[in-house]
Amino acid sequence: MPASATEQFFEINELVMQLGPCLDQNTLAKLMRTSKHLYEIFKPFFFFELDFFDEPSRDFRLLRKTTPIETLRMAVVHVRVLATGPLFTGYYYQCLRKYQEEINTKGAFATYTPAWIPPLDLSNSSIVSLTPLVNLTEFNCYSQLGSFDTRHRCSVKGIRQGAVRLAQALWILKCCPALTHLGLEVFVTTQQDVLVLASVISKIPRLKRLELSMQRTESLFPTLGSTLFFKAPASLDELGLHYDDFADEDISDNDDYFDNEQDLGDTTHLEGESVCEGEQQRGPTSALTYAELQDVLTRRQEPLSNLIKLKIQAIRYTTFTDVLSIFDHCPNITSLCIPDLAEHIDIDEVGRHIAKVCPKLHTISHTNVGSNGRLVMSIMGAMPEQQLEGLSYIQLDKDSATTAALILRHSTSLRTIRFDQCCHFDSKAIQSILVECQGLEVLTFNYSVQKSISLDLEDAVEFKWGATRLKTLCLVVAIGDLGSLQGEDPYYKRPAPITFSDKEAIQMSTLGRLYSQLGELLQLKQLEIAALVKHVPQVIIPNTPAFKYATFPGFLSLGDPLTRRPGFLHHLGGLRKLEELKGSVHGGTEETVVTMGQREVEWIVQNLISLKRVDFCCRHPMVDKETRNFPWFQWLKRQKPNLVMTSEIWQ
Repeated sequence: MPASATEQFFEINELVMQLGPCLDQNTLAKLMRTSKHLYEIFKPFFFFELDFFDEPSRDFRLLRKTTPIETLRMAVVHVRVLATGPLFTGYYYQCLRKYQEEINTKGAFATYTPAWIPPLDLSNSSIVSLTPLVNLTEFNCYSQLGSFDTRHRCSVKGIRQGAVRLAQALWILKCCPALTHLGLEVFVTTQQDVLVLASVISKIPRLKRLELSMQRTESLFPTLGSTLFFKAPASLDELGLHYDDFADEDISDNDDYFDNEQDLGDTTHLEGESVCEGEQQRGPTSALTYAELQDVLTRRQEPLSNLIKLKIQAIRYTTFTDVLSIFDHCPNITSLCIPDLAEHIDIDEVGRHIAKVCPKLHTISHTNVGSNGRLVMSIMGAMPEQQLEGLSYIQLDKDSATTAALILRHSTSLRTIRFDQCCHFDSKAIQSILVECQGLEVLTFNYSVQKSISLDLEDAVEFKWGATRLKTLCLVVAIGDLGSLQGEDPYYKRPAPITFSDKEAIQMSTLGRLYSQLGELLQLKQLEIAALVKHVPQVIIPNTPAFKYATFPGFLSLGDPLTRRPGFLHHLGGLRKLEELKGSVHGGTEETVVTMGQREVEWIVQNLISLKRVDFCCRHPMVDKETRNFPWFQWLKRQKPNLVMTSEIWQ
């Protein structure tokens, strides 16, 4: 009997290799239950990526009963990507140690076991022998206790001790020779913890990306950041070093991190070695041989020649000399997340040094509220003109004129500008960016409930925008006091023919020019435009931005020539690539309920052909029913069933 088409398909390895990565876990599981043949075919894809961070995750079911754990034991070789929390980290560590003990007992070869690793937990009968993850390439290990029952059958000793969790994770790392991507969240409480951490990381031969986040006691290790940096493998392409401080006196209050109760072996250390004065012996990562200690204290001399992305927040207490030396070792970085430096450091000198020794740098981000943002400006001013391509900034602390002048030094090279919580940035500075930065593709000024960066309407239309290549635009426009346009006698409720005062006519004309500017951004994919007005309806929901209750006059309407009611939606006719329209565009405000209807949504279907998300529908305080029940929005939903029409804030 000839083989069916399905059987023939699954016999072709090339087709199976293309199909497997495209299927989700549920589909793979159904196929694997079909036959033993398909089980073997798709087992590598099913176990390719596992997530054991939180109890709700699908993969936690593998730990509930003996049979699934046995299945995992047979599939360890197929795991390439792994995310873990303390539960699985501790459990797998014990399973790995059991496997290594069995090997040692058989006498095939002796597994080296350093003094700093925790002992085997013989009290848990659920521990099975699991081989090393020899093919694991990506490992993300989180130390914060996730959502699970501490009485879980896989819970092992030391799960609430930060130092134990650190040692367990580090031993797993030593047994994963194929790692290329590592994300590690750890708790360090002693100098020995830092040294062991640095020693293990330096020995990962193929590592390309390292993201290391550390919780540590306040000011405990001044050289923590530089110690880890100068032990980072030379193979790295991306490096991130971050830490948060715990006050020394607060350690006892953080049982999840530093449990005073010790497991056996926690106090193991070199013979004759004493604990430093004022330093409590808290965990098992406390013993290094003399050779290991000498090795970890020897700094890497060669630069990180492959490194292109650097995020190094953990050098707050590093000396001025070490700060300069760190950037000497990063000659090829293209992207830099600005570090947090001590107050005594000469910021301008560091900025000039970075611009000099990192000639390929083109993307700068400032994401740490507590760090000194002056370093961003120093680098921008010291690097050659027209070199910067990307700038991200949070809480600007420099006057906007200086910042705008530095931005305009790179007006032709800049492609991305993102500002967040930068309330000192004024309207003229925003105007200069829109007019001068002709190569921009992303421009976002994220707003907040308290205070927002805004562009005055008059500044928005004074000059023609040069940034016509924008693909993403997030902007607040201050359209001023609308007066009678939306007052007691709003224009859209006046009897026909509608008449405007001279002031109102000028205001409407100015708004039309703004909408025309937006309509000329033919590459636009994401538009979030918010209206900042002086008088808004009474805010019913607290902590909600005022623009959520306002819409731009006539923006969402095609107008009505019979009543002379103006409309400007047609200005957006060229935005055929627009995928998201958000901000002050709700269809349930007092104005849009009157000015928007079936004609407008039909026009949207015909012209905004790429639209996937729009903030039309909401349960608005000014409307007595759900806007999604309006007939024109129901029609729009039938025409574009995949279109999301509800604002996130109202969901």
